[in-house]
Amino acid sequence: MSSIRLNGIDVSRWQGKIDWQKVRQSGVDFAFIKCSQGGSVSAAAISPFTDSYFKTNIEGAYAAGVQCGVYHYLTGTTHEDVIKEAEYVARILAPYKSMISFPVALRFEESRYTVFHKTYNAILIRLFTDVIRNAGYAPMLYAPKSFLKNFIDMSSLGDLDVWYARYYAPRSCGKAPDDIPKITVWQWTGSGRVDGISGCVNLNVAFFDYGKKAEPQTENENKEPPAEPAENESDENPFSLGDVVTIKESATHYYDSGAVIPAWVKYDYDHIVTKDTYYNKKVYKGGSLCILLGKKISRKTGKTVAGINMWIAVENLNKKK
Repeated sequence: MSSIRLNGIDVSRWQGKIDWQKVRQSGVDFAFIKCSQGGSVSAAAISPFTDSYFKTNIEGAYAAGVQCGVYHYLTGTTHEDVIKEAEYVARILAPYKSMISFPVALRFEESRYTVFHKTYNAILIRLFTDVIRNAGYAPMLYAPKSFLKNFIDMSSLGDLDVWYARYYAPRSCGKAPDDIPKITVWQWTGSGRVDGISGCVNLNVAFFDYGKKAEPQTENENKEPPAEPAENESDENPFSLGDVVTIKESATHYYDSGAVIPAWVKYDYDHIVTKDTYYNKKVYKGGSLCILLGKKISRKTGKTVAGINMWIAVENLNKKK
């Protein structure tokens, strides 16, 4: 764990009017400010909305010298809805881009996701964070311990920094948790008190100073899992960009030691090849040459929609005739 320890808070409209100068003077270095939510937690359909205090909070925090990150509370459960939520976030953040030095976090904690397989949840997270990254922000995953352990396939999200919600009893930020990889921010209590805020507020510790405009130094320093060194760079890719492919019946994992392929990915959709290199180099995972499935075609409707965005070994695919 890094020796850096920055003090932070996360806020939304529930904190009401905040005196950000007092907050900064109390020793708060950074704040995650709620920007938006996918919709009502009681509604099945999404209807993205902006937090009513977002503009006031981010402008006030930035003016006071507090480093700003933001977060979005996810409610969508389909690929299409999650992408719509991410695109909504990118749009509303655009006027404030210069104020955001900490990550754009996806808060993934809604109980509706507990009914899905952890691989499916990981794909939803990947779809959202890819849109955020492509918009020029550093994405981050916020989740409590129960979600990270039981409802998210973290093995396929190794490039994401984690904002970890874990509360000890009694509440303390003395010993940082180390049971989850890539923790760069830790939310350690929901009942903190800070000058300038009436009532309770969540308190956090950051172990990386994102404001220095450098990437956290971890075992995996790339934004995307790097291509594995390979002796067989002469391997030929039998597929071209734009090819429509199907996943073989015999394929169980995307690549050796990779995530399990869900049945719906294999049987409900055909897939379109959208990438065959990463930074102009072939991608090897689990010892196999891989390509990216970035779009998918519903076998039921024939509609082309956002893909699973997963690298898969070429030997696990057939070209559709």
